Amino acid sequence: MRVRDVLSEPLKGKRGYLSVKDVRTIIDVDAGLFQQWLARGQIPFQLKKVGKRTLRRFPIGDLPRLILIAEIVGHKYGIGDAAANVDLILNRKYADGSVPGPILWFPQIRFILFTKATAGGSWSLPKWLREKDCASCFLLSIQELKRKVETALAKLNDKPETEVGD
Repeated sequence: MRVRDVLSEPLKGKRGYLSVKDVRTIIDVDAGLFQQWLARGQIPFQLKKVGKRTLRRFPIGDLPRLILIAEIVGHKYGIGDAAANVDLILNRKYADGSVPGPILWFPQIRFILFTKATAGGSWSLPKWLREKDCASCFLLSIQELKRKVETALAKLNDKPETEVGD
């Protein structure tokens, strides 16, 4: 099971596109900075013709990717680091039969440590890591990221102008 699979569960059966405004709201960034990110190709989008207008649209399936980018940027890493590493994180696999626990992400060395959760949902770091100073790493809670996907999807479903459907 990949991280992408876990985070995409709330999107099953959903199709459609997000607007620029929707994405900016989800990743909580101002318009000028977001435009720079788009111009540099840090966040992929599709162009959609509507009459004489050309709109930028983001597939609803990219919602987990956008939320993970927002999480990494929220940890004070630049959009370049976030965009370069988000697919690495999303495409990593958990061992078969394991319960996804938080991911410990070491951005400088691009190393991911998957923690294993118990049936009760608790988890622990390996002893060798608990004894280390881990100032340059951070935890990404898979369940919290999944809740953020669900929350964003619920907000989008409440808006009539968003093109999200079953």
